Amino acid sequence: MEDNTKKRILAVDDDETTLGFVSEVLSAQGCEVVCASGGAEAIEILKEQSFDGVVLDFYMPEKDGLDVIASMYGRKDRTPTIIFTSKLSPAYEAAVQGFGITREILYKSCTASQLAEAVKRVTGS
Repeated sequence: MEDNTKKRILAVDDDETTLGFVSEVLSAQGCEVVCASGGAEAIEILKEQSFDGVVLDFYMPEKDGLDVIASMYGRKDRTPTIIFTSKLSPAYEAAVQGFGITREILYKSCTASQLAEAVKRVTGS
């Protein structure tokens, strides 16, 4: 990272393989990555720790991406968030954008460099 400060990123996904991919890509970019295996865990982590960005799966059992974003919004947490999902309906896209926290929506078919570039854009690094 160009500004020599390690960006802290929370990666959230219920799929272990995807979580590993996100963690590996962002760690290689010099980020400190904290992983959560679901929305409920992410909400708890976000209550206790601060991050420069969140890479958030949308469709997860128990608490989904919208639940996480709503929780962040309710606590006035405006950490820039990237929705990282396989698909997203227009209605859900409008809902997550409505909170003003989501900076980008990336699809899981993206490349490692596209993910890394998106994180750089939203964290200002």
